[in-house]
Amino acid sequence: MENELPDPLPVSKDELDAIERYFGDLLDAVFDPKPRRVPAAVTIHNKGDK
Repeated sequence: MENELPDPLPVSKDELDAIERYFGDLLDAVFDPKPRRVPAAVTIHNKGDK
């Protein structure tokens, strides 16, 4: 199977706004050169933790 998507993949302003709104804190935590605390909304809990 061959990828038929254009390179680069076009992304609209509205799509970028949605990505930033929902994933902004996570992306900042991943790509920030200074380590810091991961936002509470994306922390991983072990099975059985409440």
